[in-house]
Amino acid sequence: MKNLQSKQRIRLKNDDFLLENDENTHFHRQTLPDNLSGYSDIFRLESDLSYIETRYKPVKHLSVLSKINSQEPRLVITLGLKGQSRFVSNDNKEIIFKEGYTSITVFDSISGERQFQSEQEILQLRFSMGKRWLDKYFGEKNSKRFFHQDTQMLSNRPTSYVSMQCAQQLLNCNLPKEVKPMFIHGQAISIITAELAYLFEDKKPCKPCEQETAQRAYAILKLEFKTPPSVAELASRVNVNESKLKKLFHDIFNDTIYGVLLTIRMETAYQLLQANVHSIAYIAEFVGYGHLSNFSTAFTRHFGFSPKNIQ
Repeated sequence: MKNLQSKQRIRLKNDDFLLENDENTHFHRQTLPDNLSGYSDIFRLESDLSYIETRYKPVKHLSVLSKINSQEPRLVITLGLKGQSRFVSNDNKEIIFKEGYTSITVFDSISGERQFQSEQEILQLRFSMGKRWLDKYFGEKNSKRFFHQDTQMLSNRPTSYVSMQCAQQLLNCNLPKEVKPMFIHGQAISIITAELAYLFEDKKPCKPCEQETAQRAYAILKLEFKTPPSVAELASRVNVNESKLKKLFHDIFNDTIYGVLLTIRMETAYQLLQANVHSIAYIAEFVGYGHLSNFSTAFTRHFGFSPKNIQ
């Protein structure tokens, strides 16, 4: 993302946002002024754990001034689901948040600005937690590895398959507001676990070319999920052997090739059922099941409820 000159952009402070609060559910919404477009929903899940869902599409280049003085070091996990944004600190440290990537950052106190390009849709999920929260779940000895200096990027890598599925569950959640925080909390813990687990692993990260190979194989499954290629054919199409492809899926998506295919089918079916346009039998056939009973069994096993519960 190119640096945006100050004369080309709108600069906002926290006081410029419109605020909506619901103290009963620990929910807050920060909305951009009327001449812009976007908001952030903030859920306080625990005393030191917050979930922030940001959706922006500013009509002009936008900079949001940010200044945080925390009583203890904080760790933030950011999932970039759409678009790209940029944070520039006052001491010229730069962090890029890209679509399809998860950034893990730590800071004590920080001042700078978040920059967004005009007419670009931004969808980001952030999970913010303090050191004491990490001490509680990981132990003080293990959490020390996250905090070495005031502000730094610990990791910037493709979002794990587990986290992508949890993110979709969060975005598709239609539960009543009274119980929604409980659901969000469960998905948040799953995402935090999946993304931080990488930092505890001793194995070497996949090379960029290996990540690209896995993503190309995933794209093929995503496009041809109804009549997918065999593992051997899929491996041949992305120019690796079967064993290598299976290992890449395990390392990058934390699942088997069949497991990834199943999730693609089930998520597609779920979205079609929510639209309530087609019959269950049609949807079953659309996602590759010749028998309705087999589809219903697979769907129920995957989500924990039957397709009829949605329609």
